[in-house]
This record gives sequence, structure tokens and C-alpha cells, in this order.
Amino acid sequence: MHRQLQYKKNPRSYGPTCDTSDLAGTGYSFCICSTDADCASYGMGNICKAVAGANPKLKQCTCNTDQDCPTTHPICEGGLFKRCKPLCKRDTDCVQGGVQGTCDTQTGKCSYPSYP
Repeated sequence: MHRQLQYKKNPRSYGPTCDTSDLAGTGYSFCICSTDADCASYGMGNICKAVAGANPKLKQCTCNTDQDCPTTHPICEGGLFKRCKPLCKRDTDCVQGGVQGTCDTQTGKCSYPSYP
């Protein structure tokens, strides 16, 4: 079962449709997309792509490079699943998954420590 969302109410969700059929197999509902067109005027990235390791029908808006992002969120960052982010201005803008990163104020990009 899918329900259509309103982007204005949730502009940073991963897609315009709420999947309530548990495509991810987690017991939770996720915001999903069906095509790149669903992501075209959207802040997460303009590519609709299947989530790695999940049901191939579980697709979310994402980015591959900075060029896939809007001017409001021009940096494509992330691990397995990337998303468009605004430029950082200070180190406090660079927290990801509980890890504190460092902001390069020249590029607006965050860097995170690597682990052995």
C-alpha cells in the first residue's frame, strides 16, 4: 500500500510516496520514489535508485555527484545511500551518525575521520 505525500510538508524525505507495505522488511514505512521524475525538483538528489541490499522496489531519491543536487543543497555526501546537503559553515554542521566531522570552509564540504 502506498500513500502520496506532499513535498511541502516533508521536503527532505526520500520520495513522494509513503510505502506502508514494508518493502524494506523492517516493520517501518519509508518514503520512496518510482522514477527520476519523482526526484527532479527535490532536495535529496534527482536520481531514483534502489536501496543497496533491500527489496529492489524500495527506491529513494539520491545523488551520485554534486551535479545531481539543487543549489540549496549542493553537496552530495553519504555512505551507502547519499543525499544532497547544504554547504557547511562550521564543524558543528558536520555530524553524521553520531560522528563529529570537520568542515572545510573553503569548499563547504565535511570530512570525517577514518577508522582502521
